[in-house]
Amino acid sequence: MKVKVLQLNIWMGGFYDPLMSFLKEWNNEVDIFCLQEVLDDGDPFASLPGGYDVRRKTLYRDLQKLFSDYTPFFSEMHDRFGIAMFVNKRFSVLEEKKVIIVDGINDEDNEFKGRPLHAVKILNEEGTGWVAHCHGFWLSGSKDDTPIRQQQSMRILNAFNGIREPIILCGDFNLNPHTKSIALLEGRFMNLIKEYNITNTRGSFGGTKGSYADYIFVSKEVYVHEFSVLQEQVSDHLALLLSCSMKEL
Repeated sequence: MKVKVLQLNIWMGGFYDPLMSFLKEWNNEVDIFCLQEVLDDGDPFASLPGGYDVRRKTLYRDLQKLFSDYTPFFSEMHDRFGIAMFVNKRFSVLEEKKVIIVDGINDEDNEFKGRPLHAVKILNEEGTGWVAHCHGFWLSGSKDDTPIRQQQSMRILNAFNGIREPIILCGDFNLNPHTKSIALLEGRFMNLIKEYNITNTRGSFGGTKGSYADYIFVSKEVYVHEFSVLQEQVSDHLALLLSCSMKEL
């Protein structure tokens, strides 16, 4: 089964017009869009650090209009803020799975629903496979290991226990490549960022050379035809594009 996946943290639509133009170019060419930092008519942030007010509250609704030939999925983390996946209707969705990989907080000052891993099992005439994504634990100034991040990786791995079909796992993991948290995932999956010697996934706006956050991992049943980091500046992250075949063993 041939699949093309585009992974991107869209920064709540901070570069809205360039972002939507970019996504329009890939509409119907990409099979599955995995997007983080999506607002669904919510307003959880008054502003961003540095004075940037980039919120686009209607972003999920706008994306649904753009991707009219796709089945939409939204997984909330906090006050209608979360991650979204769009699966082209050429594929049937057989099963959906949501697993909390970072626990939520619910007190008088903060209602955070937790960080979900969202996965779908897709089918077409060529076969079946899983595509999953997440937005990993964020800690200001650090993308190195913490107990929460290592637990996050273990929960991701546990979510796929017993699954024999091919798996594509992507997202903004908020992790550096050398961490034990990434090494845990590499115990089951091939890390395409490492395999293709990628040195930056944040672009000129989101960081400097050596700035990492975003990854695509694949199981051994996935044959990679092409993998690249797209250089268009449509967010404070760069898009990752994977073309592959998913073959059941």
